[in-house]
Amino acid sequence: MMKKLLLPILSIFLLHAANAQQVYFRGGLGYGIAHGGEVQAPVYSYSSVSALPINGYYNTSTLPGNESNSFDLRRVSYSTGLQGILAMGAMFSKHIGVDVAVGLGLATQQMNSTLFVEQPDLKVRMDVAQQSNLPVTISPTVVIQSGGDKINAYARGGIALPVKAAILQELAYVSERYIPDNNTYITTRVSLTEEFRMRFNPGVIGAVGLQLKSAKQVTFWAELNLLSMNLFYKKSTIPSFDVDGQSLLNQLSQTERETQYEFKSNNGNTNIVPTFQAPFSNLGLHAGVKVDLN
Repeated sequence: MMKKLLLPILSIFLLHAANAQQVYFRGGLGYGIAHGGEVQAPVYSYSSVSALPINGYYNTSTLPGNESNSFDLRRVSYSTGLQGILAMGAMFSKHIGVDVAVGLGLATQQMNSTLFVEQPDLKVRMDVAQQSNLPVTISPTVVIQSGGDKINAYARGGIALPVKAAILQELAYVSERYIPDNNTYITTRVSLTEEFRMRFNPGVIGAVGLQLKSAKQVTFWAELNLLSMNLFYKKSTIPSFDVDGQSLLNQLSQTERETQYEFKSNNGNTNIVPTFQAPFSNLGLHAGVKVDLN
């Protein structure tokens, strides 16, 4: 799928760049904050099916005379954090051109959540940390600009292609079950890691900004950038599984180690579950340098 999309994009860019008035390279850094997307997600692994905040906490107590719920659902995006931009562009006139950018999640924010359940004979705490390590998008866009010689206002819009967007999840589960016969608790500690692969779902991207020309071939730019992209889960695998400090990964079958996320299923397999979305949208402020190549 990626090769079928990228080869035509690169071919069109190179074909038109040969006749462009201006061909340029630009690079920069920025920071993105979360906007939109999901705030809760089901967990289908060791804890069976639990609804968890992706970033935040959920506490519930059902003790006699003390029943309560409290939660904090925070904004989520697996692409938030420090971002890098590398791009090539071609202007066919003073006002219109094309731009192909590679967006890099250089230091993404880790999503942390906690679930705590307290009952008369059971206490359960589950801590989950999720992070997408170096997500990469390729964004072909159309550029429209004012065409000023010194100061230039511009807008850019197009599609965002998720080249790399895997998520690593680390889960720690602690249960304390009360034994009335001897008035003690039995504690069980479980830790596992799970790697998620995402489906290929293009998003949309846009930006508005200003350029300031400082030399014959060098221009400084700054922009407000918006990425709207939510990716569906495709598959997850469990590479580590420990119970009370002992690895039990070899006791899990291949079916138990892998989970398939689908839109529909009627074959009865227990490792096929409904898919859901992971938010990768962000609102970013970027700045950098553009260098004319011709």
